[in-house]
Amino acid sequence: MKNLMFILIIIILIPGMRTAHTQQRPTSPHGKGFTRECSQCHTTARGWQLKDALDFDHGETGFPLNGQHQSVACRNCHTDLIFANIGVMCADCHPDEVHHGELGSDCERCHHPVDWQYSASRTYDHQQTGFPLVGRHALLDCGACHVAQEGDLFSGRSTTCASCHAGDFFAARSPDHVNLHFSTDCESCHSAQHTVWEQARFTHPATFPLVGGHRQTDCGTCHNPQHPLPQAEDCYACHETDFQHAKNPDHLTAGFPTDCTICHNTFDFEEATAFDHTLRTDFPLEGRHRQTGCLECHGDGVFNGKSTECVICHAGAYQQTQNPDHLAAQFPTTCDICHTPTGWEQTTFDHNTYTSYPLVGFHAQADCNQCHTDGVYTGTPTDCAICHETDYQQTEDPNHTDAGFPTECALCHDPYGWEGAVFDHNTRTDFPLVGRHTGVACIQCHADGVYDGKPDDCYSCHAAEYETTRDPDHQAAGFSTRCEFCHSPFGWEEGHFDHNSTDFPLIGRHRNADCGDCHADNIYDGKSTDCYSCHMEDYLNADDPDHVALNYPTDCSLCHTPHGWDDDR
Repeated sequence: MKNLMFILIIIILIPGMRTAHTQQRPTSPHGKGFTRECSQCHTTARGWQLKDALDFDHGETGFPLNGQHQSVACRNCHTDLIFANIGVMCADCHPDEVHHGELGSDCERCHHPVDWQYSASRTYDHQQTGFPLVGRHALLDCGACHVAQEGDLFSGRSTTCASCHAGDFFAARSPDHVNLHFSTDCESCHSAQHTVWEQARFTHPATFPLVGGHRQTDCGTCHNPQHPLPQAEDCYACHETDFQHAKNPDHLTAGFPTDCTICHNTFDFEEATAFDHTLRTDFPLEGRHRQTGCLECHGDGVFNGKSTECVICHAGAYQQTQNPDHLAAQFPTTCDICHTPTGWEQTTFDHNTYTSYPLVGFHAQADCNQCHTDGVYTGTPTDCAICHETDYQQTEDPNHTDAGFPTECALCHDPYGWEGAVFDHNTRTDFPLVGRHTGVACIQCHADGVYDGKPDDCYSCHAAEYETTRDPDHQAAGFSTRCEFCHSPFGWEEGHFDHNSTDFPLIGRHRNADCGDCHADNIYDGKSTDCYSCHMEDYLNADDPDHVALNYPTDCSLCHTPHGWDDDR
């Protein structure tokens, strides 16, 4: 019982003990829950003076002090002693007196604790605004564009160039934008990528592209207040003065058209290379004419109706030429018969067209002077011997003079070469060459130098063959010297004597018999045609039946024929 009373007393006293203990620790002036020791920041001196160096890491609060925050006095941010009564957003301490809330409350999009001005143009992504900063814009301070004006300072600002550069537009004098009625769309000529206004790159309309000298011409040269929009396709509209003052040649006197493009291009007035002589005249420029200056032909100032005859310009060259002398030779003044615009030296006289003596073979390669050594061109004889008399007289193989050859060289020779003589024996003589005669050199038959009146009988050339032949012996057999009876020009071996031309035509087995079978005695002329004269041995040796015992007659033809002994009648 005593123990129970003791426990109850203890329970009643405990709350009072706790209250007494709590009252021993006063509440911190920095707010409920601030548990740091006072000595971390304060000295023990009277007045709770702050230490020169606080023993306190602000980073532990979740808001580290960076940049300029490190040098700011605590009470600049903490305006009362309750440190927790402060936000961590920039706007909590930094009222937006510049942007007036146009850019939102996230100051760190542009600013940094190190310096408000430090990173404004480096951290803010201007690309998000629809107006990226490029070229000269990237180097500008924000305030250069965002100046005080009616309306918002940042949001909703116009992105047109003229909204900022109207002053530049009105002040421009080279060229004068206002008087020339230029568009206020600056980007039609200028680019934000450029760093200066002078780097203008206007894309000229396709109707008049700027090429050649026009590319280097200042805009104001063509576009002046009097003619802000000149007639682009008409050169004369800008170059009238050039036309009227031109003296080389004098455009006005020559009656030139004012269409400058006929002669000139946009690269250089002095070099009038655009005139198409081929297209615009009846005299196309070819060869050296293409390199000739206009005044070399038009030195008289005549351009329209100028004669196209060569001699009009080249009379001097015609009269002074000595190789050959054109005047002495009475050459025609139609220069193009021999010459071309490529050059005087390269003469191309068409002998085949303009004369009755076409040049073929070696003649086509001969120089004019080789035939026309006397300077005579018109009426020159076409007889070969006129030019080749020396060749005729000096020829030794064969000797043309001794042989009495005619001087009509074309009988044997052609213009393609002396050596290849092609005398037509078949048409020019009574002895056509056939067979082996076609492959025989002339000298084999005409070794005696006789050509005209040469005998045409075979024996005249072939007597040696006749006399030395032994199979059969022509002389012993008394063969005729008319070789053609047995032989032809195609070869000696192939004798083809026509036995049917004799009184004993060859038929039956006689046709296959060799000449020597019947003419073994070498008798040809006056040979007996009696069968028995050749077949006596056959008669005497016959035993079935025995011709001798039966006293058969020796007239074999009574029983036999030339087709065979067994074919008895």
